Amino acid sequence: MNITGKIGGRLTVGVVAKKYTPEILRITSKIYNLLEDRVEKLLVEERLASLLNISNGVSLREIYADVDTLIIVGGDGSFLRTVFEMPYSSNKKFLGVKVATSLGFLMSSDELHLEDDLKSFIQGNYWLEKRSRLELFIPSTEKKLYFLNEIVVRSGDFQSLVSLEVVDLETGEKIYKGKCDGLILSTTTGASAYAFSLNRVVVDYRLDVLYVLPIAPLSVLSLPIVMPSKSRLKVKIKSAPGGVSVVGDGFHTILLKQGEIGSLYVGRGDEINLVRFRSDFYRRIRERVLYGWQS
Repeated sequence: MNITGKIGGRLTVGVVAKKYTPEILRITSKIYNLLEDRVEKLLVEERLASLLNISNGVSLREIYADVDTLIIVGGDGSFLRTVFEMPYSSNKKFLGVKVATSLGFLMSSDELHLEDDLKSFIQGNYWLEKRSRLELFIPSTEKKLYFLNEIVVRSGDFQSLVSLEVVDLETGEKIYKGKCDGLILSTTTGASAYAFSLNRVVVDYRLDVLYVLPIAPLSVLSLPIVMPSKSRLKVKIKSAPGGVSVVGDGFHTILLKQGEIGSLYVGRGDEINLVRFRSDFYRRIRERVLYGWQS
């Protein structure tokens, strides 16, 4: 989708990072110099600003509340954490600038293309790629959380199998029942992350799906399932001697003790908007396949 109407001085931009390496500081300094006089408001996270001697550093809360575009400098992990922390993510645009050591599946630019890409952004020469997030509801904790990549359900002690039952709430049909090391519930975005490492199936980013993948199931007939993204699933924990670990996007962990275990509910959440300057999904997939050999 081409974007118009948010050009030049009407842009409000925030710049954040989760790490403060020399490379990230250098890239942030370039971003600040390129945008300082070209946007209506430019906010830099306070620690980043302090390290770069920028006077107007502000808290993350202020940035999240006051900007329409968030520039995230780092890797995919930093991107996922920032989106998770940010309330009302669907109202924002996310522009990731990747560091050299990151695969950067979620990122929009890198240091090599940074100047040209930011000029294009200011001029409105980009499009938005909408990506769905998963909504996780755990009745025993009354928590509702949103994740961009995936939700993983595993045994809490990592030595015992977990017995699961997954039900499609629209049809009432059981789509999985059995013992396994765990279960991945993935968005299209997450299908190129953990799920890809296990199953080596490429899901094109233009599809909008819910991908259900048992981890090391006892039954060889327990196959991966691709469902419509609008599906809502009930994951019933039938047996987990060591409790259950629920991990969102690889970093947010919820441990459920034996007495807290019941059912989890997973379905489509909101959408976020990724800024895009070029189509290179399959180039990134090729890099993803080669990454393990090169690292």
